[in-house]
Amino acid sequence: MFTDYFAEKGRELQEKLKEQIQKRGLELPAKEKDLRIYRDFFHFIRDHIPQGFSLASGRVRNKRHMLSRSCDMVIYKKFCPSIIEMSGNFVLAESVHAFLSIETDLRSNHIVTHAGMTNAIKSLYADSQPESAPGNFLPIFSLFFAYQSALPLLSHKKVLDNYAQDKAVAATHQTDIICVLDQGMIIKDWEAGRYKVIETGPDTLMWFFILLLEYLDRDGQIRFNPREYIKNTKTYNEYE
Repeated sequence: MFTDYFAEKGRELQEKLKEQIQKRGLELPAKEKDLRIYRDFFHFIRDHIPQGFSLASGRVRNKRHMLSRSCDMVIYKKFCPSIIEMSGNFVLAESVHAFLSIETDLRSNHIVTHAGMTNAIKSLYADSQPESAPGNFLPIFSLFFAYQSALPLLSHKKVLDNYAQDKAVAATHQTDIICVLDQGMIIKDWEAGRYKVIETGPDTLMWFFILLLEYLDRDGQIRFNPREYIKNTKTYNEYE
């Protein structure tokens, strides 16, 4: 059921991206990022997350600090309709459930930039929590979505590993998922404490949706398990 649906949605996203690039006359890679070419991906996320969650592009802050860099996409819970205006056009860190970077062609510098943003935003979130809150897990998730990659996923995994080691980034402050449409994902295996590459091919968008939904359900209120609707289970190639 879900397998065919998300495979078709993946093809639609690829075609819509090409249309947006042609419409705006862009030559990639562009000097400045134009999020408007990803409008269909924003619509896809909006239409596939539960009601009660909101989307924004912009900066995040807590009561003491603010992120100087803008996020491509933030998925958060509104305390009230005017909360963004009340907070000076910032998304409050404690309301964030997940944040994403989006690129057409994934490159090593994109991963490094996102890893730095991940460390900063997760630090903002951790700083916004009560001192008694457990420090071994942060229920705020960092995702990267790319339409394609000329480099293999194992190369990107190495960049992630090297960045975390060189910058001494705590495991709780690292990227959770990197997804390359129709290729696969790099996923943080929290139990093993390391990243693994899974070649999910045309099923990549489906698994991205499933994991995103599970990440968003930190309060246990969604009460829907899409894994139960995947009948043709497959075994994918995995690498560590």
